[in-house]
Amino acid sequence: MSVKALARGLDVLTAVNELNPAAVKDVVEATGLPKATTIRLLKSLVEQGFLMEDSQGQGYRVTSDVRKLSRALSTQTHYSQVATPLLRDLSISVKFPAIFTVRDGASLLIEADSKRTAPLKVKLFERTRVPLLTSTGYAVLAKIPEAERNQLIEQARSLFVDETQPPPRSEVDAEIAKAQRLGYAEKPFVEGLDLSVVSMAVMENGRALGAVTLPYYSEVVHKSVVEDLLLPKLKETTNKIAAALDSDLRLVASTSEGLAGEPTRQAGGIA
Repeated sequence: MSVKALARGLDVLTAVNELNPAAVKDVVEATGLPKATTIRLLKSLVEQGFLMEDSQGQGYRVTSDVRKLSRALSTQTHYSQVATPLLRDLSISVKFPAIFTVRDGASLLIEADSKRTAPLKVKLFERTRVPLLTSTGYAVLAKIPEAERNQLIEQARSLFVDETQPPPRSEVDAEIAKAQRLGYAEKPFVEGLDLSVVSMAVMENGRALGAVTLPYYSEVVHKSVVEDLLLPKLKETTNKIAAALDSDLRLVASTSEGLAGEPTRQAGGIA
């Protein structure tokens, strides 16, 4: 099985797991894959025991074998534990939900969000992964060294399959340059709609870890509100997440050094 086929199969499995049950048309909509490709992957996952056809004719459901894929994972990651309360505070301040994504190969994995607690509800990022070549990804790519960035862009472009096409490289480079100039990425989430997003990178130990994204309705939110409220609050939150993560890293490093060497000294100089 090729890497592309595996990636598509995992996308299909993720979509069914989130919708459960999921009709073919639902999976097509969630993954963006052609219907024929989706049906083929669904049947393959049934053969492998990860999916089953719903007895009520509602499509497909995941089986208990899917638990094997997450048996070693905790219900909430460290990133989620750090980011969730800060995202909640951000949403209370600006009213809109916030999403925290982390780099995972040539895509972004949603680790935490405040969609349930935000005063205003926005249907955004219904899947667990976000393509790297989006405004959220551009905020991250803008903070990555050029050589690594170019490699990630090519990997992300290779994930576009069948009828879908990646954005032109010139457009990608322009968006990244804009994010570098402004310090954040901004772009309509869906062309033709009034929903826009602003994204800022979260740094961990000097490395671009991921990004925090805020959607807003451009029809009712004036540009001055974005500049005077949304962006300052967004920057404050990304800095708080980064500081919390760096603090944890320093604590782990300090503990490791203390265990490996002489006993660490406590307050007052007492060993």
